[in-house]
Amino acid sequence: MKNMVSKKLFIQLTVFTLILFIMFMEPLCAQTYVVTETLDVSYDGTVHVKVEIVITEPGVFTI
Repeated sequence: MKNMVSKKLFIQLTVFTLILFIMFMEPLCAQTYVVTETLDVSYDGTVHVKVEIVITEPGVFTI
């Protein structure tokens, strides 16, 4: 009984290690979007406002 349990645990550990190895072999594909908005007002003076928003998608795993 004890031998069967340790054999099952060994197989589970091997499969888990193999899955982790495959996942980390693939490069992470992430896309980044940058949105920039600039506001220029020059009536009495000059006001420069620059807003930059960065949106990043998480990596996509393909096995």
